[in-house]
Amino acid sequence: MRIPFDGLVCRAVACELRAAVGARAQKVVALDGNAVSIQLFDRRPTWLTLSWDPEFFRLHLAPRSPVRAEVTPFVTTLRGALEGGTLLAVEQHDLERVVTVVWGTAEGEFRLIAELMGRHSHLVLTDSSGKLLGASHWVGAKESKRPLLPGQKYAPPPGGGRTMREALRTAESADDLEGALGASPFLLKLVRAGLALDTIRAALERDVFEPVLCPGVGVYPLPIEALGLEQTHIERIGEVLDLVMHDREHLALRDRLRRELTTQFERAILAREVAVTELTEVQDTAARAAELQLRGELILAYMGSIRPGDAELAAWDYEGNPITVPLHPERTPKENAQKFFDKAKRAKGAAQGVNSQLERINAELNELGGMLAQIPVMEEAELLAMKAAAMDRGFYRVQRLPTADKSERPYAGHRVKEIRGPMGYTILLGENSEANDYLTLRVAKPSDIWLHVRGSPGAHVVIQVPKKGAEVPPEVLREAAMVAARNSPQKHSSYVAVDWTQKRYVRRIKGGGLGVVQYDHERTLHVEPTLKD
Repeated sequence: MRIPFDGLVCRAVACELRAAVGARAQKVVALDGNAVSIQLFDRRPTWLTLSWDPEFFRLHLAPRSPVRAEVTPFVTTLRGALEGGTLLAVEQHDLERVVTVVWGTAEGEFRLIAELMGRHSHLVLTDSSGKLLGASHWVGAKESKRPLLPGQKYAPPPGGGRTMREALRTAESADDLEGALGASPFLLKLVRAGLALDTIRAALERDVFEPVLCPGVGVYPLPIEALGLEQTHIERIGEVLDLVMHDREHLALRDRLRRELTTQFERAILAREVAVTELTEVQDTAARAAELQLRGELILAYMGSIRPGDAELAAWDYEGNPITVPLHPERTPKENAQKFFDKAKRAKGAAQGVNSQLERINAELNELGGMLAQIPVMEEAELLAMKAAAMDRGFYRVQRLPTADKSERPYAGHRVKEIRGPMGYTILLGENSEANDYLTLRVAKPSDIWLHVRGSPGAHVVIQVPKKGAEVPPEVLREAAMVAARNSPQKHSSYVAVDWTQKRYVRRIKGGGLGVVQYDHERTLHVEPTLKD
C-alpha cells in the first residue's frame, strides 16, 4: 500500500505553504524533465518543489537544496517572471489537486498553477489576466478539449458534481462521500476503517492537520491508525513528503533500470547465440572447401565425358573412390567447375577469423551472463555504472522513438536504411543522393567503414564500428559489399568490385553534387550480387 497525494494531502501542503506568504523568490531551478524548485527566502531559505511527473506529481516545501538538472525553456520563462518576486497568496480549488500560487513582481502579478492529476498533470504560468505565458508542456486542440497554447486564456480543469466539502455537511458514512470531488479512494478506505467524519470536518474548518508518517507507506495529514498501520506524528508534512517522494523516485528508477538492463542483456545474449550458430555453420562450410575444390577439378578432368544437359557426373576421386558430382544442366562444364571453385574460395575466405570471432563472442556471452545474474541485487548507483559500461561495450542499444516532426525523425528524415548485419553489426544504406550525402558526411564516424561500388554511381554504405580501432569481421565486410553491389547499376553483373575504406578518408568533392565524394586508402572486395547458393 502507498498513501497517495490526494486532495487532503494537497490541502495540508497548501496550508503549510501559506505560512511562507511574503517570502521572496530567490531562484528557479530545474530538477529533471518533470519538476522545478523555487528557492524562497523569508527568515530562512526553503525550497518549493512542484512536480508534474505522471507518477510522482506533488508540491511541497522542503529545507534541502535539490539536485539540479538541465535548464529547459519553461524554466527560463519561470525565471524571467518569478525571480525577485514575492509570494502573495496560495489558493486551492475546493479540495481538488489544483493549487494556484500568486506572485507579485515589479511587472505585475503572475499565477503559477499546479494541476496535480496523474498523467494529466501540468504546471502553467499566466499573467494577472489569465493569459498563458508558459507551460510544462503545451497541449494542442487535437490532443484535448481543453488546449493549453501560448497566448491563449487559461481554462481550469472541468469540474461538476458535489465537492467533498458539500458532501461532508450531511455525510454520515463513507458511502455518502462516494463520488464527491476530492474524496480519494484512500480517504474512503480510511473512513470505512474507522476514521471519524467529524475529525475530517474539524481539520478542514480550521485548516489544522495532524500529519503522520507511516514508514514505507507514506505521509497523511490525518491519523491512519484505523488501517492498522504504524504511524509517527510529524511537524512539517512538506519536509517529510519530500523525503518520501525522493525515496519513491529512486526506488522506481532502480526498478526501471533493472528491467531495462535485463531486457537489453537478454537481447544481446540472443543476438550472440544466433551469431555463434551462424559462425558454426561457417566453420562447417569451410570444412567442405576441399570437397568443393575437388568437385570442380573432377569436372575439368572428366570434361570430355560430360554431355550437354547432364545433371550429374559419375567419377572417381584421387584415391579411387566413386563420387557423384551434381551439375547444372544449363551450364557448360567450365561454368559448373567455376561455380564449385567460387564456393570453395568463399568457404575458405569465410573461415578466416571465425575461430577468433567465436572465442570473442563466447567470452561476451559469459560476461553478459555474469552481468545479468548481478542485476536483481544491485542498487541505483551500481545499475547506472553497469548501464554506462554496457553502452560502451555495445551491450545496451538506445532505441530511437518515432516522431511526427521530420527534423526529429531518425537521420533527420533522410532515407537512410538500417540493416542488421552478421555478428550484430549495423549496416547503413543511403537510398538516394541526399541520404548518401547525409549518411557519409553527417552520420558516419571517422572510424566507421565506408563502402561504394568502384567507378559507378550507387548507394553509400556504412558499417558502424562499435568501438574505435575495432576490426570488422570479414563476413560483415562481405555482407556490406553485397548491399552496395545490389544497390548499384551493376546489380545484375557476375562480379562487382566494391571499394571500402574508413570514413576518415572520404571527403566531398568541391563543387560536386550531393553524395559526390572522393576517397583514398581503399581496399577492394569482389562480390557476386546475383549469387544464389
